[in-house]
Amino acid sequence: MDEKIFLYIRKESIANFFFNAVVNGIIAWFIGRSAETLVLWDGGTSFGKDIVATALFLIIIVALVVVPLKKKSVRNGKVPAIEWDQRLLFHRMLSKFPRNPILGALTFGFIGLAFIAPLTLLPFFALGITEMTPFSFIVFKSIWGGILVAAMIWPIIMYALGNAKVGVQERDRGIQVEITQ
Repeated sequence: MDEKIFLYIRKESIANFFFNAVVNGIIAWFIGRSAETLVLWDGGTSFGKDIVATALFLIIIVALVVVPLKKKSVRNGKVPAIEWDQRLLFHRMLSKFPRNPILGALTFGFIGLAFIAPLTLLPFFALGITEMTPFSFIVFKSIWGGILVAAMIWPIIMYALGNAKVGVQERDRGIQVEITQ
C-alpha cells in the first residue's frame, strides 16, 4: 500500500476511534443508566442484543457516510485512488464487493453481524459472564465501539478508494470511446 494512503487511513482510523468511543459511550449511558445490571441475553436491557445491533448498524452507517466522502476526496484530488492488486487476498475480496455504495455498506454490516458480533460475544459466553453493571457496560461499549470502527474503517476506506479508481477508469474509457467515434 502506498505510504500516503496508509498514513491517511491511519489518521482516519484514530479519529474514528475517538469519535465513535464517545458516541457509543453516550448511547450506552442512555441504555444502561436506569438499570441496576444489564444481562447478556435475556430480558429487556440486554447488552448482547445491543452488541449485535451495533455490529450491524454502526458499520452500515459508517460505510454509508465514509464511502461517498472518500470517493469525493478522490475526485477532488485530495487522496489518491488505489488499484486492486489481485495478488493480495484482501484486495481480491474487496474488489468482489458490490460497487453500489448501499449494497457495499450492507455487505460490511453483514460482516459485522456474522463475524464481529459472535467474536465479541464468545468470550462472555466462554467465561460465563452473564451480567454487567451500567458503568462496566458504558466503558466496554465505548472502547469496543471505538475499536470496531477504527478496525473497520481500513477496509471501508480501501473499498471506497478502489471503487473510486474503477469509476475513474470507466469514465475515462467512456470519454475515449466518444472521441474515437
